[in-house]
Amino acid sequence: MSVNDFTVQLDVRQQSLSSNIPPESVDGLLIWWSGYFANMGDLVARLNCSRSIDMIATAYRRWGRRLSEQIEGEFAIAIIDPKAATVSLMQDELALRPVFYRCMIGSIEFGTDLVELTEFGELDEIDEEYVADKLVTGDHFGAKTPYASIRRLTTGQALEWTPSGEKLIECSTLLQDDEIFPGSFGEVDERFRELVSSAVQSALVPSAPALCELSGGLDSSTVFGFSNAIAPGRISALSTIYSRSKSADESYWISRMLAHCEAPLLTVDGDEFGHCTELPAGRHAEPSLLMLKAAWKRAYRSVLKTCEAATVLTGEGGDAVLYGDCPQPLYLADLLLKGRLWSMWAGAANWGSGERGTRSPLYATARYAIRPAVRYLRGQRLLTLSERVPWLDPGYARKIDAEHRFLKLDDFSGADNIARASRLQLVMVSARNAGTYYRMLSEDVPFRHPLLNRSLLRFMLSLPHDQRFTPTRDRIVQRRALEKIVAPSILQRDSKGGSSEPWIRGLEDCDTWPDFVTTDPMLVSRGYFDRQAWFAAVEFATVGRFGAKKYFDAACEMEAWLQADRAWRSDRQPQPRWNKLVGYRSKLEIGAV
Repeated sequence: MSVNDFTVQLDVRQQSLSSNIPPESVDGLLIWWSGYFANMGDLVARLNCSRSIDMIATAYRRWGRRLSEQIEGEFAIAIIDPKAATVSLMQDELALRPVFYRCMIGSIEFGTDLVELTEFGELDEIDEEYVADKLVTGDHFGAKTPYASIRRLTTGQALEWTPSGEKLIECSTLLQDDEIFPGSFGEVDERFRELVSSAVQSALVPSAPALCELSGGLDSSTVFGFSNAIAPGRISALSTIYSRSKSADESYWISRMLAHCEAPLLTVDGDEFGHCTELPAGRHAEPSLLMLKAAWKRAYRSVLKTCEAATVLTGEGGDAVLYGDCPQPLYLADLLLKGRLWSMWAGAANWGSGERGTRSPLYATARYAIRPAVRYLRGQRLLTLSERVPWLDPGYARKIDAEHRFLKLDDFSGADNIARASRLQLVMVSARNAGTYYRMLSEDVPFRHPLLNRSLLRFMLSLPHDQRFTPTRDRIVQRRALEKIVAPSILQRDSKGGSSEPWIRGLEDCDTWPDFVTTDPMLVSRGYFDRQAWFAAVEFATVGRFGAKKYFDAACEMEAWLQADRAWRSDRQPQPRWNKLVGYRSKLEIGAV
């Protein structure tokens, strides 16, 4: 269980309430919460209170379960209102602090730690839909978890539970188009700096030291630069370097940023603690890339324990929010659907001529207008990786409709237009990564992700298309506005870090993972994979031929998770459903079934 996690059980039939930590009682409400609020100044003025717990109670009385529309930050909130006989589960709009729940007639279990929820009552079945999504698409972004009876709140959702049932409440502010920001370039840049600075400042703990992940890329450098400007002397950089894998090592770019903003540097050598060199220990809530990086995770946690940082800031979400990583001009599809064919054709000609190798307007029209428009009208995912997973068992592939599963729309089908929906899908992927990967990485120090700030996202969505990116340049505003914050060489950088070399080295130098995933693999015994095809894929991977690496990683994660889950089930002793939590217990009358 990580810092500030809460887990709660309520059974109205037995009038039993248990939790790992006691609730705070305010205005007749029982409240559990974790995280932080990013718009504290605004909330103090509007709610006329200064303590976070009082803000929550007042916000709930004023805005109800839609309070996430008014509160920004990264937070999970659970409120029991005994007088109204309701339980309300709420979180920040991007679900950066996930909330999990299991609803039954007359009882509910909920919290922020998925593993803890699985410990109650009878053993839960594995959710096969979750497994299918993970194996075919490389991830799962819906409400399901690996456990059949446990769900999570997704982006823009809250939950109301009563003894007779539950109801999901949609509370998203991101679906409707904002008015185009009317300012000049200078005004746009100033507003951008204000929003990023505010997001970073709210993520820092006042007067306390902090770590900033620094990879040498533009996003982590942005957060690091603002942090140093806001809290000089309290910030240290935390970087992963590679002493042997030169194609993955970003030491040069890290040094450029540290020359621009002096700060202590803490490092983890990704080659010394190599990927795929150590098997994961214990249970993971969900399959995660951290399972393949067990040695690195152990070293990273050791570094965190050597310092006294109150929080770790990351650049997670920058690609999605700030229009990096080769954004696609899907506004052309919106022009097509609006019948503005001449504008669409002019835009397609511009993008065709600007792309590497020069493409025809017909190519750009098909790729960026017709294809996404058809998918949007069919309610399908707009941005997909459609590679076939070659090691799936043919019968299993037909059973789960693998050929079309990757097209399933996850969220934001109600967005006003295609360009907005596609951007929000990318943001959702980053937010889910922040809410799972980093949560599993930390035990005691919380991670915060200021670039996934809602006000910053809404501002970026309100800019004209040519202020976000062009055929030859991404991150237009970020590069233009931050010349005093980020090292000039990084601002002009058009390459991107990341390489498969550490993974190849790990598989070449150590037989641990290849042996693990080919010794009586559960992926084969459960009928998911064709044995011969999977063994061939593992053999190819050991010589650096991954094929579809994203899906190979997902398969290894799932194998490790299944084996850990099997070991847990065989060792687990049946637990009384209402006698597990010992941190807090009381009798509570909350109405009749």
